[in-house]
Amino acid sequence: MIASRYVLAAAISLITAKSTEGNNMNSWCDTYPANQAHCYKAIANIKLENGKLPSTENEVRTIADSCSLIVFNKNLMQDITPAQITEAVTAHFEKCPDKAGWIILPSNKQVLVQIKIRAPPNSQWSAWNSDAELNKAYCYRPEGESAIGSGDDCIAAYQKFPIDPRTGYLIGLVPTPMALELNSGSCTVQISTTDGSDIQMNKKEVDSAIIGMMNKCGNTPGVVNVNGAQGPNGRIFVQTYSSSQE
Repeated sequence: MIASRYVLAAAISLITAKSTEGNNMNSWCDTYPANQAHCYKAIANIKLENGKLPSTENEVRTIADSCSLIVFNKNLMQDITPAQITEAVTAHFEKCPDKAGWIILPSNKQVLVQIKIRAPPNSQWSAWNSDAELNKAYCYRPEGESAIGSGDDCIAAYQKFPIDPRTGYLIGLVPTPMALELNSGSCTVQISTTDGSDIQMNKKEVDSAIIGMMNKCGNTPGVVNVNGAQGPNGRIFVQTYSSSQE
């Protein structure tokens, strides 16, 4: 999850740099197909604050039918409207008919829109779909990736995250980050928000889903989406993987 932000950050920096060099590289066409009408529906699914994208988020993920969109800002969203996103998506499909890809907002060079296809069911990336089922365990070990020695190590790592015993919320996080990571033995557990907003997770409320994922996946790396992000479009993404992958 965090790695995807680094990829997008690198992409927006590269495209912006090329654009300022005068090459007019404001967009890039991918080889994967994309449905323009579905992408417009995805834009309509974004949760807004006063008609604009929420100021607490620097990454807004949305999906409809076959189209998945990520709106990525170097900073937090500032006065970005659905109309600006629609303008960018329209411009992209004029250059890249029926294709996925990236485009810089014509009206704000700090904002990148990535146009993708929905990850298919039971694939490595299905848990990354922004409408992936909450509290559902997704277990998948890609070829060549190490197995976790013991699922119990994942539970032990998860129990290390400090909480306020009165409220059940994570504590000791000032300022609250968008990602935390702890390990125990063979397992590393990463907790992050999907939208770059602060973690506001009540551990007591999500323990059953997270520990249930770890029990179900066992030695296999796993993921579960739960509630607990500050931003209205975000969620908490809890991922387990082998400590040897770090």
